[in-house]
Amino acid sequence: MSYCRFNGKDSDVYVFGSVCEGRECWICCGCNFAEKANETVFYSPRAMITHLKKHICAGNKVPQRALDRLEEDEKKEMLEGMAELAHRHCWRCDPDDYETKRLIMEPRESYGKEDLHWFCPKCENYFHKVTDDELKKENDMTEVQTGIQEAI
Repeated sequence: MSYCRFNGKDSDVYVFGSVCEGRECWICCGCNFAEKANETVFYSPRAMITHLKKHICAGNKVPQRALDRLEEDEKKEMLEGMAELAHRHCWRCDPDDYETKRLIMEPRESYGKEDLHWFCPKCENYFHKVTDDELKKENDMTEVQTGIQEAI
């Protein structure tokens, strides 16, 4: 579904949601700022909003409704991400099955760089990149679990 389309009235840009590399993304189609096709793909609503502000600064027309919808998507994505990570649980799978739908950290290469991402082995979906804070919490939990097992 598009957020805005070239129409000669209120929009000089064409933005739509899609999926790239198994991840939700937003694409600025026919972008005049990009030298390569992958430079028009953004993996968060905030990144697309920032990109569209460049268009506005360059004098391109960007409808306010597109920015508003992207901000709504950002809030929704943040809430879903918080819920999913609070349980280390995949919200795309059956929400009642907490035993088999656990998220794991999985290395993932993107644009020549490998990072850890949250991954659901059941539905094979990648979620956002593991943050330094999440990695620290996970390592701390592993150390506690190891200590308990050694004590037993």
